[in-house]
Formats: sequence, structure tokens, C-alpha cells
Amino acid sequence: LGSNEKQIKIVFTLIAAAYIIFEYRVKIEQDHIANSMAYVQRYTNEPILEVRDRLDAFWLSAQIQDFSRELQAVPDKAVRFKRYDKKLPQKLKAVGRDRDVYKILLFYRDLGLCVRSGRCDSKTVCDYFFLDMQSFRSNYWPLLGEWTTTLGERAPEELSQLVQQTCSANLLQYCKDQPSSPYCQKQKVESNQ
Repeated sequence: LGSNEKQIKIVFTLIAAAYIIFEYRVKIEQDHIANSMAYVQRYTNEPILEVRDRLDAFWLSAQIQDFSRELQAVPDKAVRFKRYDKKLPQKLKAVGRDRDVYKILLFYRDLGLCVRSGRCDSKTVCDYFFLDMQSFRSNYWPLLGEWTTTLGERAPEELSQLVQQTCSANLLQYCKDQPSSPYCQKQKVESNQ
């Protein structure tokens, strides 16, 4: 044992150091997951929940149900999309729901910043928020595009980066399930280049 004492001490020191590094990484990962879950908590409570409820009520309103029927009556898909692009922002603004859309957009922007800064766990964020973020983009793209073009707002692009890059595995699965989505058509074009 005497001649191997230094080697044994080195081995035990390395094992202890590896264990400390492992514990440190586990703690960091737990902190990132906890930060992500704090966003889940915010998303499912006031005031964000109230904003989401108002937007849900907007989509279920008689005015929007009539608008949906009007769009479905248009046989040409391109004309239907063009009409949706033009009229949805007007309808949101007429009832003040554009401010609610903006509040949700800022929430998603903050969530993306948390992930990009390394404070939030990307897997947890994508697993919990992906479908809501994708639905948000699909429903409000005319308004998001308008803000990007007329106001120079970067939050819609930051949301797109979160969905398309950070949550790319979720987007691929979504596109398998929803191949007709305009976002999936765009995805096919980008992946073929």
C-alpha cells in the first residue's frame, strides 16, 4: 500500500472531483428546469391567463365565427389567406385584442431570451410551450407580420427562432402531423436548399 498510496490518493481525488462536477451540473440543470417551470407558472396564472382567456373568447365570438364561415365560403385558398391577412388585424384592433396579442408575444419573447441566455431548459420549454407557440404564430401571423414590417418589432422573429431552432425537433413532428401548415411548407423549402 505504501508505494501505491500517492496513486490511490490521486484516484480518489479524481473520483471526488468527478462527483463534484456531476453534482454541480445536476444542480445547474435543476435550476434551469425550475426557471422554465416559473414561466409555466406565469403562463397558467394571472395576468397572462386572463389575457389568454380574452383571446380565446375572441375566437369563440359570433363575429369571428361569422368571419370563419365567410372565409370557408371562398373556394380559392390564396384569396382566403389574403382576406384573412387583411381582416384579422382589423378585427383584433376593433375590439382591443391586439394589445392582448402583444402581451402574449412579449411573454414568448422573454421565454426565448431565458432559453438563449442559458437560464431556462430548452427541452422543458419546448415540451410545454411548443404547441401554444405554434398555434399563436399560426393564428396571429398577419398581425405579427404587420408589427415586424411597420414597427420594426423584433419579437415575432425571436419567437420564430425559438420555435424553428430551439424547438426544431418539435416542429419536425408538428410538420409530420400538420403537413399543410404554411410553416411546414416553408420548412420543406428551407430543408431542400
